[in-house]
Amino acid sequence: MQDGMSAPPARNSGLDEFLPVRELMTVHLVAVGKRRDREAFAALFRFFAPRLKSYFMRLGTNPRQAEDLVQETLLRVWDRAALFDPMRAQASTWIFTVARNLRLDALRGERHPEPELEPNLNDQADDDP
Repeated sequence: MQDGMSAPPARNSGLDEFLPVRELMTVHLVAVGKRRDREAFAALFRFFAPRLKSYFMRLGTNPRQAEDLVQETLLRVWDRAALFDPMRAQASTWIFTVARNLRLDALRGERHPEPELEPNLNDQADDDP
C-alpha cells in the first residue's frame, strides 16, 4: 500500500460507535442485500427480532404465532434484501412493512381457510344400496 493510504476498514469497523442505530441498520440491510453478509444479518436479527415480536403481540397475536411471524419476516428480509432501496426508506420502515404484510397474509388465511376437498363421488356411489 502507498504511504498516506489507509487500509480498508475491517469487517467490524466500529461503525456502531459513529452512526445512529437507524442508519447502522440501513447499512447492515444494504450489506445483506449486496453481499449476503451473515454478520450484518445477525446484527439485524438481534436488533429487530424482539421489536418485531413486541409489535406482533401489541396487535393481538399470540406469543407462538408472533415468534413464527418474526421468523418469517426475517427470512423474507434475508431473501429480498437486494430489493431494499435506502433512498426510499430506512431499514426499520422496510422491515416493519414486510412484517405488516406477512401478518395481514396470516389474518387472511385465518378468515378464509382452504376448503376441504370434496369426497370422491365414486366412493359414495359404492356405499349406496
